[in-house]
Amino acid sequence: MDLPACADSAIPNEASSTMRLFLLIFLLALLSACNYRAEVPSYVYIKPFELRTDKAIEGSASENIPDAWVYLDDEALGVFQLPARVPVIASAPGKLLFMPGIKKDGISGIREIYPFYTQYSIDFFPSPATVDTVIPSISYIDGLNFPILEDFEIGNDFSNMNRTSIRNEVFEGNWSGVVRLDVFNNEMASSSSAFQLPQDGRRIFLEMDYKCSLRFNVSLLAGKITGLDPVYAVTITPKAQWNKIYIDLTEEVIANKARDYRLIFTAGLPAGAEEATFFFDNIKIVHL
Repeated sequence: MDLPACADSAIPNEASSTMRLFLLIFLLALLSACNYRAEVPSYVYIKPFELRTDKAIEGSASENIPDAWVYLDDEALGVFQLPARVPVIASAPGKLLFMPGIKKDGISGIREIYPFYTQYSIDFFPSPATVDTVIPSISYIDGLNFPILEDFEIGNDFSNMNRTSIRNEVFEGNWSGVVRLDVFNNEMASSSSAFQLPQDGRRIFLEMDYKCSLRFNVSLLAGKITGLDPVYAVTITPKAQWNKIYIDLTEEVIANKARDYRLIFTAGLPAGAEEATFFFDNIKIVHL
């Protein structure tokens, strides 16, 4: 039996349409690939920040800045642990901004831009596949107050704390602070003289260099009509090497308004231990 004429022509027509569709898709993809240009980044190698201070007014230039918060104009490029090689994709010149980042309260999981250091910026000109090196130089911002600025070089503002000039016990300069505990003197309670702090929510930080063989507590003594009220801040874990820490005291002061404050370090020798040693240097209270 003869098949209808349309049955023979239907299959090749359908195949032809499908082939044309595939060909069109292929040509569009080819044109897109021809027009694509891969963006090659420029690179900036960021070395650790260099802090400069007016020692007479601001104290030591010791710092612990593990991170750089990097911006290109108003665009955040990310937070980078230093030293770091940062890729920058840009087609036009701009301004690169480097902001110093700290571990708040010494906690690795709480990192932020330190509000009391300046920022560092450079003019940026794209140069794909090249690497420029940057050493960010910073200082303290203007207008800061330092109610405590103790480097132990001349004296010692802390009760129940001695000074040491033994070379391997000193952080920098000629003197550091030290508290030694033993079975006869098994508790540390070293406090500063009284100072005042703003009560309006301005940021307040304690900075200090330390090393210790036993954990200790950092607190404020809030001076009130009823006496001195201890306000706990943080517990610091043992460090065999000198370490710089930034402790945020803002919330403690907001929650415990007082006429004045004292900074106090406390610890107790645990049962079975025979001795412990705590070293301090460059203790600063800083606020606007």
